[in-house]
Amino acid sequence: RKNQAEAIEAIAILKDKYPKTCLLIAGNGESTYVRSLKKLVEDLEVKDSVHFIGTVEEPFNQVYALSDAYLMCSTNETFGRVTVEAMFSKLPVIGYKSEITGTKEIIEDKVTGLLYEGGAEKLSASMMQFLDNPEWAKELGQRGFIRASQKFGIATYSANIISIIKNVKSRYYHKID
Repeated sequence: RKNQAEAIEAIAILKDKYPKTCLLIAGNGESTYVRSLKKLVEDLEVKDSVHFIGTVEEPFNQVYALSDAYLMCSTNETFGRVTVEAMFSKLPVIGYKSEITGTKEIIEDKVTGLLYEGGAEKLSASMMQFLDNPEWAKELGQRGFIRASQKFGIATYSANIISIIKNVKSRYYHKID
């Protein structure tokens, strides 16, 4: 579901032109799937470029702080909490764009991050944009942070919840009496 294979394939496309680029894959998954990803890494000869780091307790310190960008390749992400976390970390984000993912609702293409429409070639092309234009990538990360803070910060989230509760209360409370 998270589509890490596509990210691995994108790294393989980049390995000759950008040999220092690496991919961190955080979290654990079903063992058969993880084995298939590790086999893909071997088959594509990107063992030095792809690192499986398992579950992390402190993603802000153990992943985001060590990264230059964040990939959200999931083809079925309703609301990408980790996408928002990456944006709060001021990382430029590349996200999978489809009609069934919430990623396109979080990232504004070429304003607060990049959206790609699937496939390792398109993903690697987006990654190249960041690699070739690191200042622009940082700018997107800054704008992503501002968007995440304004749209998904605690104050905004709390205000939205309070508004929903008041709306429900005003519509249905009198029916409870």
